[in-house]
Amino acid sequence: MARSHKDHTQAPADFDSGRKKCSGLSDNVAKAGYRLASTLKDAKPLMLTDLILFRHGKAVRPHEARDDFSRGLTPRGRVQAAAQAQRLKAAGCDLELALVSTALRAAETWDACQKAFPDAQVQMSRQLYLAAANIYLDAAKSAKASRVMIIAHDPGLQELACSLMKGDTGQDKGQAALREHLPTSGVAWFTADPSTSSGFKLRQFWAPEPVLA
Repeated sequence: MARSHKDHTQAPADFDSGRKKCSGLSDNVAKAGYRLASTLKDAKPLMLTDLILFRHGKAVRPHEARDDFSRGLTPRGRVQAAAQAQRLKAAGCDLELALVSTALRAAETWDACQKAFPDAQVQMSRQLYLAAANIYLDAAKSAKASRVMIIAHDPGLQELACSLMKGDTGQDKGQAALREHLPTSGVAWFTADPSTSSGFKLRQFWAPEPVLA
């Protein structure tokens, strides 16, 4: 008598049910992936709308510190930096991000400014120490923020300011003064302007007020 064999080629009913569930899940994942890809494709990168160049405050003399990197602010430097930050805030600057050189005088300048911008993020970078103008501009443009302040050093900051004003025929006193010199605690506020050759226009320049300190 022939022995009967079970047909192992036929899947059990619960297997088919599981396969349908997995198929439905795969479809949902695919649809979600498509929606995400469409969102990323349509998303526009953050545009740098405001760029503030803030030279560090008045620092102690070279012989008063271990090295140039370790030069901190004088009392006058702290007072002027804080006052300049308040000027910016009063003028309507809603700062998102501060990019700060890790040199002590720049870090202490941000400490003096922070009270005016408690909600702003900060990124400290050694690359901003005595950097060239193009390094400062690249750092601002690559930051994921639209309103950025750089606290760093001359001659790079002033060279960047002059570069951003290139082709601007304005003759106001702020432009003329900034082309000559960016003093310690000097602040140059640029806003995006596609009509200019640099893509930016000087909105305001402030030299610090003298203080008895």
